Amino acid sequence: MRCSDITETIKLKNLLESNKLIRGIAKTREDNSNDTEKINVFMVNIKNLEDGIVDLKSTEECNVKKSDFEKPKPKKGDVIIPIRGSDFKSAVAPSGIENKGYVISLNLVALRVNNKILPRVLSEYFNSPQGQISLERISKGTKIKSIPIKELKELDIPVPNLDDQNKFDKYLEAIQDYKLRLREEKEFTEKMKKSVAFKYFRGY
Repeated sequence: MRCSDITETIKLKNLLESNKLIRGIAKTREDNSNDTEKINVFMVNIKNLEDGIVDLKSTEECNVKKSDFEKPKPKKGDVIIPIRGSDFKSAVAPSGIENKGYVISLNLVALRVNNKILPRVLSEYFNSPQGQISLERISKGTKIKSIPIKELKELDIPVPNLDDQNKFDKYLEAIQDYKLRLREEKEFTEKMKKSVAFKYFRGY
């Protein structure tokens, strides 16, 4: 897959739709007894960002404040990235994230990009060695690192022309589809193994 030279470098804030950056929200405490002020949701956290895709199947079910739930939430195509932790891997929100009350945790932000860059291309840049170096440079702290929102928005992003972006995006889509099939096959074989094991070992 050949591509031309990168045409320009653009600040991340200029790649966002209306400067749109959605912040995560916090879970309510278990001892919070005011049920009328909280709502049940599925929360996306860092562990759910896998191979450039948000794995909605493994999200945590929890409660959040109703006032927090009414804030902007992630949509399909948003680029989700951690701003706190030890792993700054990125992923793109899939279809379905707008259903069933999905929210993102306080450790994450969702970037809603404009038409200058494709979501998968931006996410893959963050996951690349160059992108990881850029994120590490602006992170603060030692044990638990954090990325200031202001500095994240000022990050310089190398942006290929749209023709190259579309070619790269199709390549990434094919790779993700392949990895998804492998994951589904693994889950199926694990279920089969457990079923056979139960058959042979029942009664012991």
